[in-house]
Amino acid sequence: MSRIPRAALGPLLGAALFAGGCSLLTGASDLTTEPALSSTPPKDGSSGDSPFDPKVDGGGGPTEEGGSTGEDGGVDATSATSLRAVTFESGSLTGTNGGDTVTGSPVVTTQYALRGKYSMTVAGPSMFVEAAIPNVAQSYTSFAFTVATFPDGGASATIARFTFGSSATTLDVSVSEGAGAKVIIGGASIGLGGVLQVGVSYRVGIHITLTGTNMKVEAQIVEGAATPLGPKSGGVGMGSLGPLTRISLGSLGPESITALLDQLLVDSAAMPAP
Repeated sequence: MSRIPRAALGPLLGAALFAGGCSLLTGASDLTTEPALSSTPPKDGSSGDSPFDPKVDGGGGPTEEGGSTGEDGGVDATSATSLRAVTFESGSLTGTNGGDTVTGSPVVTTQYALRGKYSMTVAGPSMFVEAAIPNVAQSYTSFAFTVATFPDGGASATIARFTFGSSATTLDVSVSEGAGAKVIIGGASIGLGGVLQVGVSYRVGIHITLTGTNMKVEAQIVEGAATPLGPKSGGVGMGSLGPLTRISLGSLGPESITALLDQLLVDSAAMPAP
């Protein structure tokens, strides 16, 4: 699919028009396919016929399950097992509901927020927020994203990076036009299947378990920022890199990408609900 012209995306350089379906994508070979849920109606009341109509559930209202999301789009940051909740709901990249450090020039936006009232938009290379993670043996991480423009020439862009102590090896979540999303760690990779669509929102889940000198990584993706992640995922085992210490979210490399990102949630007991 060709990129959306920036002129059509408004002053946010790509943060205009993001759709949110709700069907589970198949990733690695042991992922199951679930029935699609109904799409969230456009929150501006439009018909949804135009590809520029927002279709993302912005939070603060009914969810697909009929509940209420509340101000943080359903995030319970006070959970006893919650390790981090970067939701940008304070309207800032840092501080309460933000990250610890900012690189480059990402922007907090209220226009077509993926969840809650705010999301972060990136438009270019090397712009991201980074959040420190407490030392735990097991972590469940999820985040939402949607892409307005992919890198040119089918190149991949890293939108999330997991750092393990002083190890030079990182876990990267990369996306590219026509090749979907994948998780890369060391010499191994987990393909998350399907072709990513411009303007469609997705949620990624990463489960990391440390057992002695071994580490297991499981990953999955679902379509729809408000869609819960399923119980199964594709995984890879490897030697331990040490405890997870930091997660970066945004545009993590030299490739230029325009995207919205939101709800970096980390828990020590279960995959965080959107």
